[in-house]
Amino acid sequence: MSPLAIDNSIVYVFLLVTLMLGLFAGRGKQTIHSYAIAHKQHSTVTLVLTYLATDIGAGSLFSDAASVFKQGVIVNLSITSLAIA
Repeated sequence: MSPLAIDNSIVYVFLLVTLMLGLFAGRGKQTIHSYAIAHKQHSTVTLVLTYLATDIGAGSLFSDAASVFKQGVIVNLSITSLAIA
């Protein structure tokens, strides 16, 4: 078995487990409206912080990818090692 086949198998198993967990967790939801608002169980602060975390996470991910493309991977490794040190 080639290493690529093993990698693909790991990804497929992960996706299958994620799908099964999602179906299990959402089994009581009847409409998209009840799923989207979660029966108003979340406060405005929780929703705002969730949005900000998603926005900041995506921004740093795309920023890092653009930086690697422009400057090369070695520059990002040195910046990351400075942050760790």
